[in-house]
Amino acid sequence: MNGDSPSEATLHGLNRRQFLAASAGGSVTVAGCLGLFGETGIEDWHDLNAVREGLDGEYVLVNDLDEGTAGYDEHVGDPEAGWEPIGDIDAEADAGFTGSLDGQGHEIADLQVDRPETTYVGLLAGSEGTIENVTVTDAAITGRAAVGGLLGELLDGGELSASSVRGADITGERLVGGLAGVVAIGAVSASSVRGADVTGEEEVGGLLGRSRFECEVAETYVRDVTISGGRRVGGLLGQNGGEVVDSWVAGDVTGENAVGGFVGAQLGDGAITAGYWDVEATGQESGLGDGGGDVTGLRTDEMHAEAATEHMDALDFEGTWATRTDPDDYPVSL
Repeated sequence: MNGDSPSEATLHGLNRRQFLAASAGGSVTVAGCLGLFGETGIEDWHDLNAVREGLDGEYVLVNDLDEGTAGYDEHVGDPEAGWEPIGDIDAEADAGFTGSLDGQGHEIADLQVDRPETTYVGLLAGSEGTIENVTVTDAAITGRAAVGGLLGELLDGGELSASSVRGADITGERLVGGLAGVVAIGAVSASSVRGADVTGEEEVGGLLGRSRFECEVAETYVRDVTISGGRRVGGLLGQNGGEVVDSWVAGDVTGENAVGGFVGAQLGDGAITAGYWDVEATGQESGLGDGGGDVTGLRTDEMHAEAATEHMDALDFEGTWATRTDPDDYPVSL
């Protein structure tokens, strides 16, 4: 006898990939080893790739992942098309992510996806679950439609919060966003995009390409970003059919038709409350390329430091937003 308990002996008989899959299915749970009770820890790219084997599982990222992390070559670097987005929301497959993923503030860096003929492209293809505290950095992502730095589409009541994309090149034809391509019946909150290039032909936004149906976007921002496209191009969203509240934009925006510093095209069912854009940084005198809503254009100095509390007074600087000084800068969400 080696002194192991029956449960420990069982675990020693599994390799780490089998263990991850078993835990995602609910048959194995170990507190501490895998983070919080009932959650599966993601330590490397092998673990992240294995999430597709348990799309309804609960996961926590326990390390930063980059090109030096185990499994990068197998799942990102060597495949001709790069990383395969997790979760297939094709109508026939019906296999989107439905679980939870908590990044715990860790970064997923050096993501490469080159799938110009594919719809629903990002770290995840589609999610109906809960994603929070995930940061994607230094990524290059190309798809056809519904393309985002983190997610292709959020749908069916999915939630995306406290997440960000930093330093990424994101390219597609339509429904292209720095964070997600499209959100339908879901919520995005306290999230941001910074230092990215977002390029497409139609419905292109710094944060989202399109929001529709029962979608809420709250307490988000986009800055130091280049957003370029043809039709329906906006600093935050290319097209909005949902509700947007307490958000701001300070990134370069260019397009040909229905172009706005804040939203490219505002649909009749959509609503905007407390939206701000930097007219100098965006290069856009109009916040909305098409449609109406509560948006305010400001100079850069009016959005910096303590001046923000005066000119962006609809934002909650008591509990949601904080000003930045030394050096003076745009506000950040808490």
